[in-house]
Amino acid sequence: MNQKKFDIIIFDLGNTLLHFTGDFVEANREGVRLMHAFLSSQGIDVDLDDLYQKWVEFRLKGFEQAEKTMKEITAEQTLKLVLNELGISDPQEDIIQKAIDIFFEPEVAGYSPYEDTHETLSYLKKEDYTLGLISNATSHSVVVQLVERYGLADYFDLVYSSAGFGLRKPHPIIFQKMLEELGRDASRGVMIGDSPLHDVHGAHSAGLKAVLVHYPDDSPEPKYKPDFQAKELKDAIEFIEKA
Repeated sequence: MNQKKFDIIIFDLGNTLLHFTGDFVEANREGVRLMHAFLSSQGIDVDLDDLYQKWVEFRLKGFEQAEKTMKEITAEQTLKLVLNELGISDPQEDIIQKAIDIFFEPEVAGYSPYEDTHETLSYLKKEDYTLGLISNATSHSVVVQLVERYGLADYFDLVYSSAGFGLRKPHPIIFQKMLEELGRDASRGVMIGDSPLHDVHGAHSAGLKAVLVHYPDDSPEPKYKPDFQAKELKDAIEFIEKA
């Protein structure tokens, strides 16, 4: 039997293994409403409209800054800044964490696995590939919730989020650290994701091969070229096994 060329496959999460089937704006509004109700129950009284406005404003600023610096700004950090702006200083850490978990409940509920997600992961696991997951996300607990809720946890040997790690893809260090922790070499690894910048460029910067998946047909030609482009997730197996 021929030796496999690759022995570690790293996946992105959103728009790669899971896709959001709801309305992001409505999920955000409902999340803020739920978060506001919880904060009020903890004696933190702020106006709902002010909270929503500042939350959206600070989240956008944080995302733009994180994209430039590749240093993640977590949802917890953002909520502290928002509350400080609204006159609430030094809220308890456990209240902040709980409020963030509550905010993300509507979003978490709005995801679904792609039809071939479990099929693909199950096959690769059965074939004894090491599987990792790296997700750009502002809350590590939300990534854990998504992986567990949609039955993905048992497939993965290691799960990273940018919130937990501190750096965002495409920074090569987040890929390199996962490879180091799993005892694998970049030359024998593949990254599978939907973003030419975060997943393809990031993987190549770390010495991995890259598969671009679920890239819209009407999108412009990607600036960063993948080693293989897959219309569906399961099509990536062709590259992994025949490369």
